[in-house]
Amino acid sequence: MTPALFMKLLDERRDTVKELFKKLGTKYEDTDAELVLQILKRQVVDDDGGTLVPQKRWIKYGSRVLLSLIEQSAPDRDAILNAIFSQSRDELVKHVAQAEGAKRDVARRALAAHDYVYDVFESAEGVAA
Repeated sequence: MTPALFMKLLDERRDTVKELFKKLGTKYEDTDAELVLQILKRQVVDDDGGTLVPQKRWIKYGSRVLLSLIEQSAPDRDAILNAIFSQSRDELVKHVAQAEGAKRDVARRALAAHDYVYDVFESAEGVAA
């Protein structure tokens, strides 16, 4: 499976789901279907500087990613997705220490999501919980 083939299949799935929702009288945009597809994309491929490559990280419990995002705002979702798929835990801990105010809250939630997804049992300050 190449990244290009995966993206083709993902786009086909999106179209199929949109058609199903249309038949059911549900607006695609009013559902979390696109979020689910975006999570699946991030689990399989990584956009490395504009080039799709296979994702280097394996996530054992993909549903944990969705659970970490479902009740977050769109900007916070982006921060959490990046924390899970693109940043190391050390980078996230440093970000929590340096951030202030509302940004610190987002940084803490991103770190917590990362730890939840990867079964890390330490607090945001990096000490054993």
